[in-house]
This record gives sequence, structure tokens and C-alpha cells, in this order.
Amino acid sequence: MKRNIVLTLIVLLAVAILLPAVKLTHSMPIDEDYLNDDHSGEYNGRLDEETKEQVRQCEEDQTAMELCMRCAKITKSTTVYPLCCGNVEGVKEWCYAYVYYRVEPQL
Repeated sequence: MKRNIVLTLIVLLAVAILLPAVKLTHSMPIDEDYLNDDHSGEYNGRLDEETKEQVRQCEEDQTAMELCMRCAKITKSTTVYPLCCGNVEGVKEWCYAYVYYRVEPQL
């Protein structure tokens, strides 16, 4: 009986010592870029000035912002939003037709 109690205590002690060590080895690595980013909430990141200017155009027009966000979400494209905001090569018109009427692109 005493032997079972001693073994149980040894196992509990081992678990108490090893459990924090296991948690430390499985933690997510911290990305240096993540720490250095200012996280201001603005859509800046590592964008060039031209792309930032395109995005600013959406910030001034709520309707355009909604359209471009919906287009980016539906197309699952990371480049559509700034192109739509700046209406580069008619992307905003294409997005309007695609979002509201599901008109497929003609290649």
C-alpha cells in the first residue's frame, strides 16, 4: 500500500516538473517582423507608395470600399483590393459586374 502511494507521488512530481517544460517547447516562435510592425490598424504594412495611394482612395469613398472588399473576399485574391480602389485597368468596373451580377471575366 505504501509502495503504491510512493509511486503515485513520484509520478505526480515528475508530471509537475515536466509539464511546464513541454509547454515551453511547443510555444509559437515570435516573428521579428511581427514585433517590429507598428500595428496601427492602418492598411500599410510593406506596401509601396502607389498601392497605399490606391487604398487611400477607398478610405475616402465608403461605397467603393465595400465593393472592393467584397470583390477581394469573393475572388480570394490579395491583389484585387488595391487595384479595385485605384480602378487600375478598370478593375473596379469588373468587380462591380462580378460582385453584383457574377459576370465572369472574358479572357
